[in-house]
Amino acid sequence: MQTILRAVSILLQPGHLLVLGLVAGWILTILPMTRRAGMCLSGTVVLSFVLITCLPLGDWLLRPLENRFPRPPALDRVDGIVVLGGGQEALVSRDRDRIALNDAGERLIEAGTLARRFPDAQLVFTGGNGPPGLTEADVSRRVFAAMGLDADAVIYESRSSNTWDNAVMLRDLVAPARGEVWLLVTSASHMPRAMGAFRAAGWQLEAYPVDYHTTRRWGVFPMPDFEASLRGLDVALHEYFGLVGYRLLGRTQELFPAP
Repeated sequence: MQTILRAVSILLQPGHLLVLGLVAGWILTILPMTRRAGMCLSGTVVLSFVLITCLPLGDWLLRPLENRFPRPPALDRVDGIVVLGGGQEALVSRDRDRIALNDAGERLIEAGTLARRFPDAQLVFTGGNGPPGLTEADVSRRVFAAMGLDADAVIYESRSSNTWDNAVMLRDLVAPARGEVWLLVTSASHMPRAMGAFRAAGWQLEAYPVDYHTTRRWGVFPMPDFEASLRGLDVALHEYFGLVGYRLLGRTQELFPAP
């Protein structure tokens, strides 16, 4: 089931659908029996390109995800900080022999900032994706060391490959005690699914979202930007499909987890 859901999620990415639509429309157009259907499909794809370029569809879908979990208003005590992988480019890091981060790199930066703010809190990183010989956890160790933190004092989980694995494997590794206050650091758009997974695994954490890509409130239309809108659609639909898939698999008790 997990493999099927992942394949469907990849197939349904807007960019992939547009390419498949163009190819299918071209094939149908060159066949006499299906020429009209091909022209209709091609026209629909062209219209989709125009709508994605002119309308902030990505923002519209991302904003409910990013606004779902606000940051805690006050933090007097923190026992631990959990940061999820996904902000590293492990393949580039290995090939270039240097730290390479992506758009979600704020997860690591904010986690390091929190670790300095709460020096007694246990910093934990979870993420095992990456090429042979270098996982996300390995890259995160380099990042924390470059930030001047004691990288050896961080707990690293380097076998997980998805958010559910993060929750289950880390729970077993850390064994948090009742009453402890732990923060969960991940991208704001990913926070609903991450919180749902950790709750289903029996671990209650405080959400600490980072890596925002939308404003808090609805505003005026931005300048037409196909690339930005398409990227936002990819991220948003990945999370919405992920929420549905996790609910079907019993990895979250709520379809759209809330505070």
